[in-house]
This record gives sequence, C-alpha cells and structure tokens, in this order.
Amino acid sequence: MPIKIKDKNWNILKEIEIDFSKTLLEQIRNSWVEIHSACNIWICAACMCKIEKWWEYLVKNFRWEPGFPLWEKEIMTCIWWVKKDNYDTEPEIILKTIY
Repeated sequence: MPIKIKDKNWNILKEIEIDFSKTLLEQIRNSWVEIHSACNIWICAACMCKIEKWWEYLVKNFRWEPGFPLWEKEIMTCIWWVKKDNYDTEPEIILKTIY
C-alpha cells in the first residue's frame, strides 16, 4: 500500500511503501522528502499536510495534541499513523504538503 507525497503545487515528490510502526512524518523524512517541521522547538503544525484520498485509513495519536482546530482533511503528520488492518482493497494514501 503506497503513500504518495505531493508538494503544494500538486507535483508528486515521491511514492513510498507504508511502515505501520512509524508516524507519517517519520516515514516522509526517512524517504528523503523535505517537509517542514518544528517539533524539536515546540512549534506545532509546521508538518501539516492535506489528505486527498483514503482519510479513513489513518489514525491519530493524541499524545501531544495541541488542541487547535484544523481544516477538514488536514493532519499534522507528526501524530498520525496508517491503521494496520485487513483491507478489502489496496488503498493509496495521498498527502499534499501545505507549506
């Protein structure tokens, strides 16, 4: 099951296979795609992406949830994972960077 990563201009930067043990941000960084983030200095939402497809296959971890509202289908990649499940179809998760 792939994750397609697009830039803010809709260009596909990379397609990677899902690692269910890592957050989306960790997977994006490990695939050498440049994405903004500022977790190490506690500035939230820099890693935000928009989900184009297969929203229902993602799960949020509330460990460091800052509590501010996001637009529909926007996620902070540092606290979201792909659900490990038995899928009927082979979903393709498409992330579009915002910044």
